[in-house]
Amino acid sequence: MVKKGAEPSSAAYPTRPLEVGKDKFSRGVLQNLNKAATEANTKELKFLVNCGNQIDKRQSIFGEAPIHKAVLSNERVEEKKVTLDTILEQCHANVNNIDSNGWTALHHSAYIGDLESASSLIENGANVNAFSNQQRTPLHMAAMKNHIKLIAGLLMRHAELE
Repeated sequence: MVKKGAEPSSAAYPTRPLEVGKDKFSRGVLQNLNKAATEANTKELKFLVNCGNQIDKRQSIFGEAPIHKAVLSNERVEEKKVTLDTILEQCHANVNNIDSNGWTALHHSAYIGDLESASSLIENGANVNAFSNQQRTPLHMAAMKNHIKLIAGLLMRHAELE
């Protein structure tokens, strides 16, 4: 597990990750990354990544990774921001990871009108001109839903009109 990123001497948790995650039963009981991201559970998210779970692995039938789930989370704005920042900065997730539709987390945030998440994603290197499988960019998503502030923000970050 150390080869996969577990920290054998982690002081962040009362139980050492290798002691908890070393048997199949314990790993099976642990909450999965997507659920932790959806629920904005940063403590569990860090724990799972530290136990060797892959932050960029797509784990749902829609091919969504934890970064997508965090953006789509219905949790409070503060919790959502902390979770997204944890996924990006501490877990080193791929900010341009795509789901089965070719959507990045920025596509999702643009579609739902989440300016806070979009800003955080862009600050962490999200491609504002990424194309989905349907050849749509985050700017297209924001425009389809008439999210004016997001459209303005994307254009300020050099989103292309065509």
